[in-house]
Amino acid sequence: MNQFTAFSALHYSTKIGIRFLTTDLTMFGCQDWIRFFGKLCVGQSPSGRPSDMPLLGFTVPSHKEKILSGEKRQTIRKLRKHPIKVGDHLYLYWHLRQRDCEKLGEANCTVAFYMMFPLREGHPACHFDDSPSFMSQGHTMTVEEMEDLAKRDGFASFDELVSAVKRLHGSTGGFFQVVRWGRLEKKET
Repeated sequence: MNQFTAFSALHYSTKIGIRFLTTDLTMFGCQDWIRFFGKLCVGQSPSGRPSDMPLLGFTVPSHKEKILSGEKRQTIRKLRKHPIKVGDHLYLYWHLRQRDCEKLGEANCTVAFYMMFPLREGHPACHFDDSPSFMSQGHTMTVEEMEDLAKRDGFASFDELVSAVKRLHGSTGGFFQVVRWGRLEKKET
């Protein structure tokens, strides 16, 4: 099996599920590929080391000072391939992957949960403790919980947060992860 065929099997298989990936590659005797991609699927790099270096980039001008002062210790992000877990060491940057990139500091993740924004105005958001799926049971957030969520994230109101999410992501559909961190430690790059 050449590299192109292995890539084709991987590309096809990721569309229909990881179970088929291992089946397809086992048929061709590609044990190395299975070990390599199996590690990626459980959050490890191909070398076997865990890939627990979550970078968080920020671009909203008013949030930079709030992060540095400790007023903002939360962010809401689209769901990642490898979600952030409690205890992960976070690296916070201003204008990540840009010329004026600046390291804001490092912190440990203290809380991580999932949520779903309301698709229409006036409807409540849902909160999920575990990884969300179509089988998950979330609880409807109260108005107070939604306002607290927005304030922790540096916004004046939940409506302002929803409009910022729409501006950044095009819609509020889908699942998001809420990540909170402890005291920010300023570390040199």
